[in-house]
Amino acid sequence: MALLPDEWIDRIFMALRATYGVSFDRQFECPQDEDPVKFATNLKAWWKRELTPAIRAPHTLIYALDHLPATPPNLVAFKALCWQAPPMARQQQITDDTKADPNRVAAEVAKMRKIQQVDDKAWAHRLKAVDESGGHVTITQRNLYKAALKSRGDE
Repeated sequence: MALLPDEWIDRIFMALRATYGVSFDRQFECPQDEDPVKFATNLKAWWKRELTPAIRAPHTLIYALDHLPATPPNLVAFKALCWQAPPMARQQQITDDTKADPNRVAAEVAKMRKIQQVDDKAWAHRLKAVDESGGHVTITQRNLYKAALKSRGDE
């Protein structure tokens, strides 16, 4: 199984720092005799390793970040938060064998084609029809529909 991407761990740490400020950093203070960069790298690597099962259920990470306690969680507490995610979220796990449902894909593509067929200048055509039939159209409406139809060559 692939490890959790570095970007995910960075974002988790960023969210925890933004939420708790120095309180979060204090629990991970680097010992005086260690290199701070190496210490932080090793710390993130351990979180990455321990949170890797969530790669198949990323909703659990989001759930944990959305339900943070009043005090900064350590790794054990954060993992516990992840696995408190509602069972529904865990059932939507993504696996290497996950395949798209062809029927659903076809339905979604059909919806997109329908959206693409919508005339984005229909309002201008309606105003033009009202104007040409002698209905009331303001000078501003006339100028707008003419400009819209001219830009597309539908004059």
